Amino acid sequence: EDMPRVPRQGAGSGVIIDRSGVILTNNHVVSGADEVIVHLQDGREFKATKIRTDKQTDLALVWINAGGSLPAAKLGDSDRLQIGDWVLAIGTPFGLEATVSSGIISAKGRHLRTVERTNFLQTDAAINPGNSGGPLVNMKAEVVGINSNIISNSGGSMGIGFAIPANMTRKVYDQLVTEGAVSRGWLGVSIQPLTPDLARSFGLAGQKGALVAELVGQESPARKAGLEVGDIIVEFDGEPVQSNTHLVHLVGDVKPGETVEIKYYRDGNLRTTHVTLDRRSFETEASAAPVELESDKGRLGISGQNLTEQLASEIGSTSRAGVLLVGVDPNGPADDAGLTRGDIVIEANRQTIRNVDDLQRILADVPSGGDLLLRIERVGGGQSSFLFVPVRLE
Repeated sequence: EDMPRVPRQGAGSGVIIDRSGVILTNNHVVSGADEVIVHLQDGREFKATKIRTDKQTDLALVWINAGGSLPAAKLGDSDRLQIGDWVLAIGTPFGLEATVSSGIISAKGRHLRTVERTNFLQTDAAINPGNSGGPLVNMKAEVVGINSNIISNSGGSMGIGFAIPANMTRKVYDQLVTEGAVSRGWLGVSIQPLTPDLARSFGLAGQKGALVAELVGQESPARKAGLEVGDIIVEFDGEPVQSNTHLVHLVGDVKPGETVEIKYYRDGNLRTTHVTLDRRSFETEASAAPVELESDKGRLGISGQNLTEQLASEIGSTSRAGVLLVGVDPNGPADDAGLTRGDIVIEANRQTIRNVDDLQRILADVPSGGDLLLRIERVGGGQSSFLFVPVRLE
């Protein structure tokens, strides 16, 4: 029998960014909602007339028709923020309206694996559930970030809060308003971190950069530009590449169709090429390199990669989508549960897993010490077995 759908409500915060009634908030505050109601500070309520989202930075815009001009906040320059600067986080934590907490900028340029394309600001201002989407404000009353309550396992503020910087927000805002979606450049490579050991083995001790692990697709811009597996990209569009995640951000910031210069090492020699970026689409993302599925605590203790059609036929699996385990930490929860390299995760907590993102999303919802029920396909001796595997998460 079909279970009756129970309406679920969520609450978050936002900030009016345009006087006509455009509100900036988090994607995770509004995504999946059938209806979004906006409560203004003056007590008025409006139904959202339009919503546009960008999942990859966890930002969203909500339009309301308030029949006149509204007070709007000003976006500041987040690049000018320094560690130690005072900031205020404003929002509605736990449904407590218009709460202000204060703190300082604790760090900049933080990467969280739950959100692919954001260099977060870290602050010790209290950011609790419900603060999400609210502004982080500097001492000039400029919005320097959008709060994103995304890492707290306990559901409370542990002195670590994250905000999406205003300068990144501005780019996303402009594209959502003018084009309705954010288009990002695509290079067509799978990359992995250039660890000190790897750099040494390539004869480039001390070098920072991103190691090309795979070229994705026959028509990939990287392939057309002459890049090969084993190349180490050290400069992109004039900017030194600090890491593989840094390269992902640099590429995503370039519009499709633009041509940029890339510097890379091959066989110890520095070379230069020009690459014309393509449009990044979800099909082209499917065969990304193994992604360390550690979130902030190595919760599952695995690294996995998306199972593609091609990969499935190579390993003889009957599943056509899922997450193939390419590494299992010998001391991690997955190993304790009996998972091994080569297992394919196809369900988690009875939800279908098509790719790494699906698994990340479900992992993020499991509390510390909670259980995760996986269903896996194990290929061996030319046949598949399907098993349920309970995992106790850290």
